[in-house]
Amino acid sequence: MKSPHGSRLAVRGGALLLLQTDGFGADQEAVVIRQVLSGVGGALSEVGAGEAADLIELRRHSRGDAVDHEYRVGEDVAVPKSRLVDYIEALEGIAKRQEVHLKVVAHAGDGNLHPTFWVSRADGPAALERLGVALDESVRVALEFGGTITGEHGVGQYKLRWLP
Repeated sequence: MKSPHGSRLAVRGGALLLLQTDGFGADQEAVVIRQVLSGVGGALSEVGAGEAADLIELRRHSRGDAVDHEYRVGEDVAVPKSRLVDYIEALEGIAKRQEVHLKVVAHAGDGNLHPTFWVSRADGPAALERLGVALDESVRVALEFGGTITGEHGVGQYKLRWLP
């Protein structure tokens, strides 16, 4: 089953690592990256595959299209790269406990994550409350892991109370 953006990611597993190299030595870097990923069992796309452009476009739309039937909120936190996997695992636990949906996009190279939580509007005010709890827990855990309340998009109104 293809997504609206032409991907069959679901048949590959639960994660995608999208890498681009550029500048001097980019081709050599790409060879080394491919060797390392292949060595740990990664499923690799062909170099220069047309799918690469589709995946980059998919990344640009990773939070999903605007819909009226969901409350969807994207976060922006950063954690030390050494805690990236731990943080994603914690996010999955938060989503399960709060009964909210989750998907995570990250700039893994610098520990910047954009978890997106959502609930159905049909589930009413209780779902919206669980969504708020999940957001707060995601920020609290990022701080516990030595991270920050924002990685690149700023504090905004919602996180003003987290500044202290």
